[in-house]
Amino acid sequence: MEYNVGDYVCVNIKGHTPWGWFIAQAIKHFTHSEYDHAFVIVGADGTIVEAKPTGAEVSNITEYAGMDMKFYTYPIPGKMRKAIADNARGFVGVKYGFLDIVYLGLTANGLKFKWLLKKVLREDRMICSQLVATSGVKAGTRLWLCGKADPQLVTPADLAKLADQYTLESSHAYIREEAN
Repeated sequence: MEYNVGDYVCVNIKGHTPWGWFIAQAIKHFTHSEYDHAFVIVGADGTIVEAKPTGAEVSNITEYAGMDMKFYTYPIPGKMRKAIADNARGFVGVKYGFLDIVYLGLTANGLKFKWLLKKVLREDRMICSQLVATSGVKAGTRLWLCGKADPQLVTPADLAKLADQYTLESSHAYIREEAN
């Protein structure tokens, strides 16, 4: 299968390890989402860049074979796709933002702490959705802010909702074209 470079994917990984399971459950619970992970496709062969508890790394989409995935399918110009992929590759090695999960979870539940926000609005530590949103925003894809003020505030739930919105709009546009 060939993949679209520059797209993102949300996935329900359910956690491969006890620690991974705990993180996945925390993300889903606190952000009110059925998806707990997201990544950017950087190669047509399924090469991806993702933030993991061990840090941001390059891997392959086949790691998630058989899991529930939601693809962002809105059309993106070719130059922007390349820029998104290049931006994502630039985050390889960035440490995981465990504290970011806490802040985003608290925020999703109506609690905000300014001192904690300052620690989250940085690019030296990221969770998966922050890596995806920042890669897109730096390439000019403002939609990937998901209505938030900063890409560091985007959750997997936000990305899944955006993917749903544009998948539905794309489907409705296709159905309208077919009807004419």
